[in-house]
Amino acid sequence: MSRSYANLLDLSGDAPLFTRPVARGSKGSLTRSATATGTIADGGRAGAGAGSLTGLGGGVDEASSSESESPSSLAQERLIIVANMLPLHAERDAATQEWAFRWDEDALLLQMKDGITAGSDDDMEIIYIGSLKVEVEPSEQDRVAATLLENFNCVPTFLPLDLKTRFYHGFCKQQLWPLFHYLLPLGPSHSSGLFDRELWQAYVSANKIFSDKVMEVISPDDDYVWVHDYHLMVLPTFLRKRFHRVRLGFFLHSPFPSSEIYRTLPVRDEILRALLNADLIGFHTFDYARHFLSCCSRMLGLEYESKRGHIGLDYYGRTVGIKIMPVGIHMGRLNSALSLADTEWRVGELRAQFEGRKMVLGVDDMDLFKGIALKMLAMEQLLRQHPEWVGKVVLVQIANPARGRGTEVEQMQNDIYSIVKRVNREFGREGYEPVVLLERHVPMYERVAFMSLAECLVVTAVRDGMNLTPYEYIVCRHGVDAAQAASAAASAAARASPAAASAAAALGPGASAANAAAAAGAAAGAAAGAGTGAGSSVGTHEGSVAKPPLPTHRSHGHSSLDPSAQAAAPAAPAADAGGDETKRTEAAAAGATGAGEAADSTGAGAAGAVGGDGAGAAQPVADSAAAAGATTTATPTAAGAAGLAGGEAAGAAGAAVGAEGVGPVVAPSPSLPAIITKRGGEAEGRVRRRSAIVVSEFIGCSPSLSGAIRINPWNVQAVADAVNSALTMGESEQEMRHDKHYKYVRDHHVGYWAHSFVTDLQRTCREHSHLCCYGIGFGLGFRTVALDPNFRKLQTDLLVRSYQRAHSRLILLDYDGTMMPQTSINKTPGQDVLDVVQRLSSDPRNTVFVVSGRRRENLEAWFQSCHRLGLAAEHGFFVSWSRSAPWQTTIVQQDTTWKDAALPVLELYTESTDGSYIETKESALVWHHRDADPDFGSWQAKELLDHLESVLANEPVVVKGGHHIVEIKPQGVSKGLVVEQLLRASKGAGKSPPDFVLCVGDDRSDEDMFERINAIMTAAPSPTPLAEVFACTVGQKPSKARYYLDDTSEVIKMLRGLANAPSMPSNVPQPLASPTLHTLAAPHQPPHAATAALLGPQPGLYTLGPTGGPASVMGAQGSMLGGMMGGVMGGAMMGGLPGSGVAGGVVGGLGALLPPADNAHLNFGVDENDGL
Repeated sequence: MSRSYANLLDLSGDAPLFTRPVARGSKGSLTRSATATGTIADGGRAGAGAGSLTGLGGGVDEASSSESESPSSLAQERLIIVANMLPLHAERDAATQEWAFRWDEDALLLQMKDGITAGSDDDMEIIYIGSLKVEVEPSEQDRVAATLLENFNCVPTFLPLDLKTRFYHGFCKQQLWPLFHYLLPLGPSHSSGLFDRELWQAYVSANKIFSDKVMEVISPDDDYVWVHDYHLMVLPTFLRKRFHRVRLGFFLHSPFPSSEIYRTLPVRDEILRALLNADLIGFHTFDYARHFLSCCSRMLGLEYESKRGHIGLDYYGRTVGIKIMPVGIHMGRLNSALSLADTEWRVGELRAQFEGRKMVLGVDDMDLFKGIALKMLAMEQLLRQHPEWVGKVVLVQIANPARGRGTEVEQMQNDIYSIVKRVNREFGREGYEPVVLLERHVPMYERVAFMSLAECLVVTAVRDGMNLTPYEYIVCRHGVDAAQAASAAASAAARASPAAASAAAALGPGASAANAAAAAGAAAGAAAGAGTGAGSSVGTHEGSVAKPPLPTHRSHGHSSLDPSAQAAAPAAPAADAGGDETKRTEAAAAGATGAGEAADSTGAGAAGAVGGDGAGAAQPVADSAAAAGATTTATPTAAGAAGLAGGEAAGAAGAAVGAEGVGPVVAPSPSLPAIITKRGGEAEGRVRRRSAIVVSEFIGCSPSLSGAIRINPWNVQAVADAVNSALTMGESEQEMRHDKHYKYVRDHHVGYWAHSFVTDLQRTCREHSHLCCYGIGFGLGFRTVALDPNFRKLQTDLLVRSYQRAHSRLILLDYDGTMMPQTSINKTPGQDVLDVVQRLSSDPRNTVFVVSGRRRENLEAWFQSCHRLGLAAEHGFFVSWSRSAPWQTTIVQQDTTWKDAALPVLELYTESTDGSYIETKESALVWHHRDADPDFGSWQAKELLDHLESVLANEPVVVKGGHHIVEIKPQGVSKGLVVEQLLRASKGAGKSPPDFVLCVGDDRSDEDMFERINAIMTAAPSPTPLAEVFACTVGQKPSKARYYLDDTSEVIKMLRGLANAPSMPSNVPQPLASPTLHTLAAPHQPPHAATAALLGPQPGLYTLGPTGGPASVMGAQGSMLGGMMGGVMGGAMMGGLPGSGVAGGVVGGLGALLPPADNAHLNFGVDENDGL
């Protein structure tokens, strides 16, 4: 598709000009979108953060328009992220009534931005498409869309309120969500789960609106599209239907149910086929991916295979990748919350409130599948069986407000309230409530405070897609890593001082964060001495200080959500440190010493010093930084960042700790005191981090938490025992489990997940430009057929022309899957099949063979009416040239005593595999498992194959697996051998070698025929004249054949076309003795071919190739021949009128004079011996 697709709107005259985004760093980086009706001015998106509806006037910047056509602009890749909700908060100002927008920093779609361009020199621009969390009046929608596009690179999707309700609260929440969490409707009385056709139509309509928004901004040749979650599962079909080569990924954030559950959905096939229109489908766990693959196998008959670690499904010539990658959390976001003053204040309150008691924490949505009631029952059981915990243990349950609706949700809430009251009444006393239920929105800083203090986290969800709460708990119990703090501090110092930036950059990209921070501290110290010291002011509340938005350009030195990077934005005025020459000199020297000493250490110790907590030196650093003129808060991490800017104290601390070279020193969680240990007579600041997690085995994060206590949440007693084990677990064991978990969470963060998915999407789509794609099907049954340029559909009219020109024809036909559908129970051929085979085989110029794996008794009985038909049974072991001819064997008859060893093995697997059976042939044994369970049958076939190969290792047989079969047959027997012997026999009998060969089959055994025919016809010297060869497979799939037909009905239609083809005139020249090449470069007949067809079939060369190719020379001769024949015919029809021959010649030669269509032309060539 043309890149100017969206600019077709310019033809209206009133529509604005939407240009492609310019290169990174250029001015006027706007997308081509039709969401705004007014012209959008250049807003400098990289620095924009909050949007309003004021100041939207102005025209498009001229530089933006000109630069948008630059090569660098067109080469830049973009990622379009489509989800139900945009990662934005929207508020209407009470005074001005204007909309104000800001980033939702807790949104996964925003947090994953950091990893998308990791390791890349060029940033990938990201565009978000989704709905807002608020309702916008239709009169304001255009202005809101323009603001979001300009300031946030967001394209909003505005759904009508009624449609949105039926789409989200209807089909998504009442039908898909319960089904995907294994909740089936048991009857009409259930308010959710029972299929409603109207809600399904609303779901499809909403997906169509989302796809329209994508089409407004996409450049299909350059952009990637990433669709998220179950709300938009049919969106890939709409996009694939519009752009056959769109590069499209989909990730499901919920569980995918087993096939036994999913098959109850009435629209199961539509959703499966829609997902398969994506190029890459992602799941959190292997279980979810396995269920999806099982559904594809059982309901669509698709098989998957794994190549070099990548799982793929072949779907109409396209390989659909399957990605298994659990999502992670954003470390910078949590570290930011841990560093807030409000967090420390709230920790102090909670410590006083729960002093002397152990806190067990639960953080869940008020949802049917979170198992909150089961958790309460387990707490009740714990206190009842272990009365020693009464008064010492408190379960704090944070329950976010319910997002679903219905009587089930209300009943669940009432059950929870009842259990909480009962437990508190039975075990509570004055000043002590064993269960504290917080059913409200808990802000980030407060949630982090609870996690920092909790001795144990309990997750009892009965079914959940991923659940990142255990990951957050692990990070909160760990605290802020010094290396992360050092990286953030170095970035803050670099912004405050150019000298600091140069010093950090001089170490190169491979330097550790600690060394870079120390170097920056040295340079910043010198700058501070000169009067350019910088400080930072950290807001005391998450929302009290306006934060800048997520920048478009990613800073590779730190996370874009880095706490220090945000905190340092409203920098305080620099203090005047000048006037004291001694002070300046000492500051520079101390900073330089810190950098040098840190470089000699492990780096981690210096990082801790820079962070402000090295060996208990946080307070001196804060004091020294304050003396240098920096404005700080009471938090140690902020003090450390300010101390870095001051330079003197940071350098001194770095030198002291760097000389020791101890392990990593961290800023601990506010609830965890530093434990000072001795090593080598010196003090080492080290925090023993401990955590205990009790997690349900039915959630996505469970497999990655190998150190957690996994439980079945339905077993209340087991949950109570697990909580007791977690509370009584030794400190050393808790520490080991925590370290194991933290390493995984730190390495598998959200950026790693996003980068891995995008990388795999790029790899999967790499071959798109080399495929020929066309669409088939209607509605949600649409799919794209992707074929190799040399693999084309066999056109019956073109085949008939070659058939008519030939004088000696060889036609080879498979039976099962070619003339008879594989799914047919009655394998006897119908009368239509017998009629067409009889007509073809009765032509004296034809040699027709049915080459099958069937027994010869079956073939004889089925085709007894076709007297001249040749039969090859049991894959060519037996051959009969006609019904009156005797059967012959293609190889020397061999001993079949090997059957005595193989048959007991086959009987053993048949007995243990329901639906399987054994077919006994004269030369072979076949084990069929088509009617068995697909998965079990496939597993048994693989095991049987290995078993037979070991048993028959010394026998003259081969064991092969096929389509739902395992076959044992003599060595050397194949359908390819039949082809070779038929060609040799035709030449030895004195017959004309075939100048037309048609071979049709569908199975792996037929590939032997295709391969052998190609080898014989291209051999040098060739045993036969080079004939017109049409090797055709049934079904679009990788094959050695050059042509394909879709199914058995098309095969019969094609054979009927050959049988009905009129005979050639008696004066047709003899077949050419020289090689005849046939190149078909277009899958359909050009328009002017119909005109040329008036000439009738012509001998010689038929070529449909590029204009100006070798066939053009023959085109002139074709014109002459057409003119002569047309002259004779035209003169005869016009009664010999004067000039009639000339007129007829003009008409007859018209086929060669017409211009080429679709880059192809039609020529009829004849041999020079034809006397022209």
